[in-house]
Amino acid sequence: MTDIKENIINTAVNKLKDELNIQILLEEPHKTGIPVDKEIHFTINGGEQVLYAEVRKRIEKQTIGLLQLNKKQLKDNYLLITEYVNLVVAEKLKEKNIQFIDTAGNAYINQYPLYIFLKGQKMKKGRGRKKTRRIFYPAGLKVIYLFLCIPEAVNWRYREIAEKADVALGTIAWLMKDLKELGYLADMQKKGKRIVKKEELLKEWCTQYIMTLKPKCFLGTFTAAKGNIQDIKIDKKTALWGGEPAAAEITKYLTPERMTIYTTAREMKKIVIENKLKADENGKVEIVERFWDAVIDDKNKDTVNPVLVYADLLETGAERNVETAKMIYEQFIHRHIR
Repeated sequence: MTDIKENIINTAVNKLKDELNIQILLEEPHKTGIPVDKEIHFTINGGEQVLYAEVRKRIEKQTIGLLQLNKKQLKDNYLLITEYVNLVVAEKLKEKNIQFIDTAGNAYINQYPLYIFLKGQKMKKGRGRKKTRRIFYPAGLKVIYLFLCIPEAVNWRYREIAEKADVALGTIAWLMKDLKELGYLADMQKKGKRIVKKEELLKEWCTQYIMTLKPKCFLGTFTAAKGNIQDIKIDKKTALWGGEPAAAEITKYLTPERMTIYTTAREMKKIVIENKLKADENGKVEIVERFWDAVIDDKNKDTVNPVLVYADLLETGAERNVETAKMIYEQFIHRHIR
């Protein structure tokens, strides 16, 4: 575990101890096969409750879907520990029954006979968030996406990585340096470089993609003609399905209620005209600018890579989409990152 995570855990737990007269013991996780950072043992009235904690530095409303996956595995014993939870996110976490504590003293714990809901505590001045590492800026996120989709790309020449990720050549050296310093890149000597801690990197990529890169690529939301989104047509030579329609195609599991299309700004106009789409901020058709080279795509499919479908679904936070994201992870992603 990184020093940053250790600091978040200790600060949040000590803050909770200050607020409540309960005994809290931290232990290394005994559960295997699930991403748990610490076991948190609460002693109340002589009885003990055990929660399994995941540490996430940053949480926003749009990334709650990521937490719901872990909660499905741990059920009511899941605990999020994070740096800060604002009022809106606190209410949303409580609505989803996701227990949490943060370093400012905000908390939601629902473990009979212990019930805590503290919100509105402000982070002390001078304790603001540390600057995000460059690898999680848009250029870095494009490179990580390339490595998640094509693991062997980590050994390509820097010029080829830059070309396929659509970033400046001069950024590759420091992006690789960041990956190594954060423990995501290992040099196997004669066997070349390898991305490690892939599951953790995938989680971090999804979070930062949803919060940072996707908003920059967002082209607009629209309403379909006569409101029937199922009639929308795209040409896979210039556009691909993401989100719910992509998930429906590769899993045969759900009926899309919202359409996500990845294309270029130029081709978007053609899609809008041919499908008679009308700009509407509350529309159920979202169009996002593609940020990757076609080398990542499967030429036989009209959907984006499962990694991107997974992130799109988790962004919605809808229960059916989180369940479908879990299926996509198990069927198409897990074997590549385990």
